Amino acid sequence: IGIAVGGKTSLLFHEGPAFQAVEAAVSYEHKKVWEGYAPPSAAVALARTRARLKARQPFKIVVLGDSIGTGASASQSFCKPPFQPGFAELVANALRLKYRVPVTLKNLSIGGKTASWGVTEASRAGEEHPDLVLIEFGMNDASLGASAEDFSGDFDKIMAAVRASSPDTDFILVATWPGNPEWAHSDWPRYEQYRQALSKLTGPGVAMADMTSLFEEILKTKKFDDLTGNGLNHPNDFGHMIYAQAILLLIK
Repeated sequence: IGIAVGGKTSLLFHEGPAFQAVEAAVSYEHKKVWEGYAPPSAAVALARTRARLKARQPFKIVVLGDSIGTGASASQSFCKPPFQPGFAELVANALRLKYRVPVTLKNLSIGGKTASWGVTEASRAGEEHPDLVLIEFGMNDASLGASAEDFSGDFDKIMAAVRASSPDTDFILVATWPGNPEWAHSDWPRYEQYRQALSKLTGPGVAMADMTSLFEEILKTKKFDDLTGNGLNHPNDFGHMIYAQAILLLIK
């Protein structure tokens, strides 16, 4: 049971296959071209990543994040069909298929963590000498009330610690999708503040996957229940696919 806002009835919450059991997956072709927000290519910022992939060199990705980064609420996490992994593995698989290169994925994410925890683990990520690091935090930080300044400062510290041992690593900063707007611990204004703060960190070697803007656009026509795997703060298979597509658009 999730705590609802405004004294409303408590929200349905379940970290298991309960949501998936009543969801249907439908494939279809759009008649209209998507005209909402779409992440632009970050070909310039991620030039080293693109060059390595095009040269078909072995490629290593490290993920540092929270439960969303672990792939929580994707069907694979429940050991239920269709056994789809979370967004990080989807990204790695897509790069393997497109570029025909061996892609190693090291996922250091742990559920319930914040960007400040990521700072303590950053040197460990750097020791892997990754080609690309995906930094994914925000949901728990917002629920705990972390300021945008502190949040982006932690991302900056993470990148600095990784660069200390792996100076040629590229980064994708993943701005979190918004939690259920009916959930008392969801903070949409803070998600937007985080998004804006992270955007200021982008530049050579650093791009941002703006899941905040993308999901806000999608939620204009879809219900949150169509996108979540636990009712509160985790994407379902469809949501993880959107995460992966947005990240891949930056690299293409």
